[in-house]
Amino acid sequence: MPNEIEQILKVAVEHHQAGQLDAAAQGYEQILAADPTHGDALHLAGCVRYQKHDRDIGIALVRQAIAVNPGLGVALFRQQRVAEAIECYRRAIALKPDHAEALNNLGSALQAQGSLDEAAESHRRAVAAKPDYVEAYNNLALAQNKLGRGPEAAESLRRAIAVRPSYAAAHVNLGSLLREQGDLDAAIASYRKAIEVEPGLVDALTGLAFALQQRGRLAEAAESYRRALELQPDHADALCNLGALLNGFDRHEDAAESFRRALADHPGHVAAHCNLGVALMARNDVGGAVECYRRAIALKPDFADAHWNLSLAQLVEGDFANGWRGYEWRLQTMRHAPRGFEQPVWDGGPLAGKTILLHREQGLGDTIQFMRYAPLVAGLAGGSFSKSSRRSLASPLGRRGWPKSLRQARRCRPSTCIVRC
Repeated sequence: MPNEIEQILKVAVEHHQAGQLDAAAQGYEQILAADPTHGDALHLAGCVRYQKHDRDIGIALVRQAIAVNPGLGVALFRQQRVAEAIECYRRAIALKPDHAEALNNLGSALQAQGSLDEAAESHRRAVAAKPDYVEAYNNLALAQNKLGRGPEAAESLRRAIAVRPSYAAAHVNLGSLLREQGDLDAAIASYRKAIEVEPGLVDALTGLAFALQQRGRLAEAAESYRRALELQPDHADALCNLGALLNGFDRHEDAAESFRRALADHPGHVAAHCNLGVALMARNDVGGAVECYRRAIALKPDFADAHWNLSLAQLVEGDFANGWRGYEWRLQTMRHAPRGFEQPVWDGGPLAGKTILLHREQGLGDTIQFMRYAPLVAGLAGGSFSKSSRRSLASPLGRRGWPKSLRQARRCRPSTCIVRC
């Protein structure tokens, strides 16, 4: 049937070009009887009507041709005219409810708008209309993941891969999903499969590098970042993550250079500003580090890591008022999530009749550093003092090194206030 329609269209166009408008109109109408959403036939039939002075119907037919053309919606979407693109796709779907491309494109536009449930439904309709539509499966997975439906997203990506094993984008997205779920080995395998089918895919190389970095395979991660940067030298995330690796290798000068390269083309890259501060701090350039942290905070005011790093720099500079105030941001970083105590944190108020619980929050170095204040707090609490049951808290000093009031308090009930150290 498609070949027959193309032949009818060819003959109708020849009649149209020869000025035989009635014969041309007959050919276009024959096509539209078989496929009411045939864009070329709608457009040309409208032109014939207009030429025959039936202008209202001619304009209406041309508008239908525009409505069923997904390319118009794509053009609008690329111009970030999302609402207009959505309306264009809806018109096309109204004329042809199983228009798979329009359904998929509508889903992508709805995702950009934040209408995730509706987007997922549109992508589902697209794959129902066209079961081998791997791009729609991929986009469905993106919507499902944003909705917090990780297992469903993984299944959608696996369906896309089953239909087209060489679909590199699905392998990359599956790798990213598995990495988010903590299955690093499976994620690494998925990224490697993407690279196998498309060796120059930068997203696959950077994804692989990040998964290797999380897995602790740092030399392999650095090599994968370098391969990505050979293909795309200004890739900001690859530059930033490679810099973080170099910081971990104590190559702080090289790390700083990597962060500066990222910022040269992407001055709004928040993580690069923050990580450059870390590299400068390691080289005792405290003032430069503070400046970097402030830039990161200016770009993202709720960036907890930058606030916490700034507080550490301020403490080094002796700005204790701001440093200790900012130090509380550590509890909003991923590495220092507070323990699940139900009791309130001590705010420095009177402690009469209350018990203080001292618990280890960070590493042993910090524990030893802050342990010196235990006798002062114990005095304020009138000796009613308890400590965490973790053996590692006591191990640095041993039982003999604890203040007497604290040693006696090991038999006390858990406190109603907490001192974090």
